[in-house]
Amino acid sequence: MKSTLILVALLGTAAAEPTASKPKPTECKASGTPIFEIDVETGKDTVALTKIFATGAWTKQRFDDKHKATLSTGCLETAQLDDVVAAIKAPWNVTHPKMRCMAVSATHTLYKIRGKQVYNATLCGPDELDAKATQALAKIMAALKGLPPDVESTTAPPTK
Repeated sequence: MKSTLILVALLGTAAAEPTASKPKPTECKASGTPIFEIDVETGKDTVALTKIFATGAWTKQRFDDKHKATLSTGCLETAQLDDVVAAIKAPWNVTHPKMRCMAVSATHTLYKIRGKQVYNATLCGPDELDAKATQALAKIMAALKGLPPDVESTTAPPTK
């Protein structure tokens, strides 16, 4: 009887100890207008389309040369979503430098907040993000890094 009580006490103690676990992604559904979107285009064709929704859902479509899409989906961790939401609240000011190179690239990346285009990143393009917007974009890209498949821009914004 005494050994049974000790065994029950030990089992109760082991069950009461918390177990360490990783933060789970938020429950999410991809619906409504995305809060942030990245469209990578070559010529007139979209080759990759990444959307982040207010629920934390993300979708990424990659298109092959025959316009067939491969879709990846998932949920951001709460901290990742918080970083994206904070970054899109920053002012997104675009400047137009007086002097720029004249190279032409067929590929460019469109960044959109709530459906509105805020920046068109292209090699030697006419638009540059100011320092705050550049930091905001870097924060978003860091939050999205590692999503399968990796979310990337083919044209990184200029750094000053």
